[in-house]
Amino acid sequence: MSDTNQDANHDTNHDTKRLIGQPVDRIDGMLKVTGSASYASDFPEARLAHAVIVTSTISSGTITSIDTRRAQAMPGVLLVMTWQNAMRLPNNGQTPLA
Repeated sequence: MSDTNQDANHDTNHDTKRLIGQPVDRIDGMLKVTGSASYASDFPEARLAHAVIVTSTISSGTITSIDTRRAQAMPGVLLVMTWQNAMRLPNNGQTPLA
């Protein structure tokens, strides 16, 4: 490492030590504190779909069948996905995460 790089690192370390424990001005702080900040969820999207994941209630049980008829009959349901109709992804020899 050259002397120039060492000087640059030294200045950075000095600046960091000078900033630790000091207040930081946040440009959005006042908006958040007053409740007038806008978030992505504040803007409703037309035709937005939501997903719900239902998992087994028995941690080490064996699933022998899945009856999705009641879920499919509910108003607004677009799709009920199970292992039978889910897209298969190549695992490239990897162990699945779940």
